[in-house]
Amino acid sequence: MNGLARRVSRTEVVALAVALPAGLSAGALAERGDTFSQWTSQLGSQGGVWLVASLVVGLASPSPRSSIWNAIGFFAGVTAGYYGLTAWTVGGVNAQLVVFWMAMAIVGAPVLAWAGHDALHNGYRGSVVTALSAGGLLAEALYVGSVQVNLERWAPVVFDTVSAAAIGLWLATSPIASRRLVLVVFFGAGLGWILLALIRFVT
Repeated sequence: MNGLARRVSRTEVVALAVALPAGLSAGALAERGDTFSQWTSQLGSQGGVWLVASLVVGLASPSPRSSIWNAIGFFAGVTAGYYGLTAWTVGGVNAQLVVFWMAMAIVGAPVLAWAGHDALHNGYRGSVVTALSAGGLLAEALYVGSVQVNLERWAPVVFDTVSAAAIGLWLATSPIASRRLVLVVFFGAGLGWILLALIRFVT
């Protein structure tokens, strides 16, 4: 027990203690954003903003292990904040969506957070996953911009495009930057486009 306590630093504990209430606040703001305007509703309903949030959690985490737990805590908080407020104001929630976001909190977000942390410390695997994420943002921007042409949809398009460019520039300045990472970004964009098109076709 003492060995475990020594291995978990105070900084990691503080980071996790901040992640959960930060997630609760973000979830509550996202829920309020749904009713505030079409712009904020569309921005919060797309995956790009939450993908970027996962990377930011990883960048702010003090260790690889901490990035994983912080992502779980943050997105558990987002889910609780969003659907807790929804249940309070509307009187019910979509159980399938709750399950989906909890699955993201356990699986998807920790991987992206770890990747952001690893890329920050010049890790090649994390940089590859982060480059794929930038490609995913481009895919969502292109898909939403071409399929959903109403003006309100341009909020996530602009956010995704700017975020992807920022991630690309960040990776380009990394000591391990290479042409392969550029190819990974485009591969991620193509793969993301195909997946989004398949989802739209199925649904």
